[in-house]
Amino acid sequence: MQGIYEKLKQILLLGLQTVPADEELEGFCRVQGLTGSPEEQVLQALALLSLQARAQAPANRPVRAQPEGLPDEEFPYIAPRLDQALVLIASGRFGPAMYEWLTLVRTSGQIVPAWRLPLLLDYAEKHPWLKSQIIPLTGRRGDWALAHIAEWSARYRRIPDGEDKTFAPKERELFPLLHLKRPLDEIYMLASYLETPAGTWSTKLSARMRQFLTAALRQPVNDDRIRRVVAKVVDYASYAMVAAPDYTIHPDEVPETWHREVAAFNEVLDFRKRYVFN
Repeated sequence: MQGIYEKLKQILLLGLQTVPADEELEGFCRVQGLTGSPEEQVLQALALLSLQARAQAPANRPVRAQPEGLPDEEFPYIAPRLDQALVLIASGRFGPAMYEWLTLVRTSGQIVPAWRLPLLLDYAEKHPWLKSQIIPLTGRRGDWALAHIAEWSARYRRIPDGEDKTFAPKERELFPLLHLKRPLDEIYMLASYLETPAGTWSTKLSARMRQFLTAALRQPVNDDRIRRVVAKVVDYASYAMVAAPDYTIHPDEVPETWHREVAAFNEVLDFRKRYVFN
């Protein structure tokens, strides 16, 4: 793994055009199931190797006494899969998946290790709604760290208090907007509904949304404003539909002008299926 790590550092410094990925790195990305552009796979690979390095580091360090007053945790830490998901979500690539991830963590009876506070603070600085969840997420030691580590405490205090996110409208309110024969008639209203976070939809709504998306993407669109709204709906839906292969969209089903959006849609579904939804 050291060779892969060194290769990744060279790529970050010089770029893929100067330091192309070798067979060892490409094989690592395949085995780990990393997706996206070559640049995105490099970032994901570096995040995973950094996690492994952190996990192994304590065995190579002298044991240090715990800070005075550091409390014991009441709940277990999240599984590595959810920890890896947090790294990728906080990086911004899959940012909207934070709400689904948060819901899973809260219902699992687990907490995030306090040393992940910088990642949560990074996200909350851009999305203040997360601030109210940081202390419950990180348990007793997270609360202790925010009171005793000056840098983290200062960052936490600077984040404005944001409103808690709520679920998207009930599914019965969305169905009437999903016209299959005239999919663009209510596209602005649909986009405004989907801007709010959503729990994972039912299989029934997910199936209907997939039908709607393929129908909408087949419509001729000459207005750039409508095209941008349709692209937003595709993006929003990728974070709320059931994350299963049945709901992916094959590029052959839509015009080539939408292939980039469809690729991003399928990538989000795959990420959620592998890291969050299962």
